[in-house]
Amino acid sequence: MNHCHISMPGRERVSARLSWVVLGVLFAAFPMSSSAETELEKLRAIYETSLKKIETDHRTARSGIHAGYKQSLRSLADRYRAAGQLEQMLAVRTEQKRFAADPTIPDLSKTADSETTVARLQANQHTRLADATIAMNRSVVALTDKYVAHLEIRKRRYTIDNYIESALAVKQEIERVRKAAPYTAASFALADSEATEKRAAAGVEPPKAAMPEPEKISGDFSVAWDARRTGGRARVSSRKGARLVALKHTGGNSLSGQTLQCAGGRTLVEGFNAEFTQACKRSNALTLSLSFDTTDMEQSGPTRILGASLDGHSRNVSLCQERERLLLRLRTTSTGGNGMSPEVYLCSIQPGKRYNLLVTYREGELRFYNNGQAIGVQQIKGDFSNWEEYQVLAGNEWKAERPWRGRMYAFTLSSGFTDKPEAVKLTSHQ
Repeated sequence: MNHCHISMPGRERVSARLSWVVLGVLFAAFPMSSSAETELEKLRAIYETSLKKIETDHRTARSGIHAGYKQSLRSLADRYRAAGQLEQMLAVRTEQKRFAADPTIPDLSKTADSETTVARLQANQHTRLADATIAMNRSVVALTDKYVAHLEIRKRRYTIDNYIESALAVKQEIERVRKAAPYTAASFALADSEATEKRAAAGVEPPKAAMPEPEKISGDFSVAWDARRTGGRARVSSRKGARLVALKHTGGNSLSGQTLQCAGGRTLVEGFNAEFTQACKRSNALTLSLSFDTTDMEQSGPTRILGASLDGHSRNVSLCQERERLLLRLRTTSTGGNGMSPEVYLCSIQPGKRYNLLVTYREGELRFYNNGQAIGVQQIKGDFSNWEEYQVLAGNEWKAERPWRGRMYAFTLSSGFTDKPEAVKLTSHQ
């Protein structure tokens, strides 16, 4: 389920209204009684069916936008060919090939025609996609709020009538829905888009993610993602050169505008795990940087924000959240396969605050930087000779459930140690 923002198209408005009408009619069809379990199952089924309808309509809308973009590119290439404009035609064909291999529509074109027609075409299509996703998010939030409001009425009535077990069952359903990925992800996305609209209305530019250009990243291997620069792809740089790899989302995770919304799923960055592991074993050094925020201070487990790991007990590195505490688990020959001997406390975080963090390590030296400030942390020892090839991912474990909920703006992982001047520069707000 992808999450983003715009005005609700007519067909999606109609779909949302129909879902709410159907829900209201069926609520009325099930009068309150002691048979709460049966009623609750029926109401939950109606809600889930309505959610799936919203998602299906959204996928259909996105498919139509993508089809329109392909047709627009085809028409543009034909127009340039007929006019004898070779360079412009080749630029459009380059974009056609890129889109065929990676069907995303960036809001900033990198083609030779970037200042003219292709860029404007991309901007238009990107806006339409964003608008369709915001419409979906609004439908999800409105539907869920209506469902929860009705459940609250039932819970109160069951309590008054002394059906306590029934009231508790309804209370659990309310809590489940409010924490479920569709609602939390949609709420995050809408909050972000509303904040962006307010900044735009005030003429204020949003802060840039503290993300270094690839050539500034330390080490002979790195993976860098920044929503503003690479959209749905990460840049992998090594001795072999540079390439782009797609981010793959499962569960409730998705790209929304200029953020990665983590809502209980996983975001995988694949195709280089062995290279990254071997590079770090050669250098015995690592840099991890991340720009993020979260409003959920009840997360525990701890939850996994970013790293390279297998499950709840095996990892190379994981940045974690335990309520308001930010923790580092880094595997070395001294800290063990789970990186917990010791687990390093980095800092406390606050809800809704943007953090630009950087952790860097070389044998016997661990350094941490938070929004341009060097922060002293517990030191660890050991090298990376015990590292194994694990999956690089954001928002969870690979083969266990430690879901993190929040928003990412940029991240890097590299096989080098970053010195203080560069670390301070990279983590300072821009």
